[in-house]
Amino acid sequence: MTLGKLDTPDVAENAEETAALEAATTDIYAISDWVARYRKLKQMEAEIAARVKEANEMIKGYLHDRNAEFGAIDGQLVVRRREVVSNRIDTKALKEKEPEIAERFTKPSTSVRLELIDS
Repeated sequence: MTLGKLDTPDVAENAEETAALEAATTDIYAISDWVARYRKLKQMEAEIAARVKEANEMIKGYLHDRNAEFGAIDGQLVVRRREVVSNRIDTKALKEKEPEIAERFTKPSTSVRLELIDS
């Protein structure tokens, strides 16, 4: 299926890249409503995430200011604030100081990511 000339702002830098992009592109008009829905939901997700973070920080700060681990409303426990320690390998430092070991214990991981292209 020929799509005609693609509008590829900031995606392809030259004719070769444009040709490769056109070869890897399919028309998804049939599911354009899903693309619109996805765009709207991603926007809502970002707004909700910001509000959740704000509420989280307010509650944690309130408990911290009162040196409290638990929070109650009308005698009913509703929140708990506690410090959690996680031990993680600093991969950047490991790669700098012991690149051979880092290479031996590095394995590829493949996933599929959907990215919205601003229009």
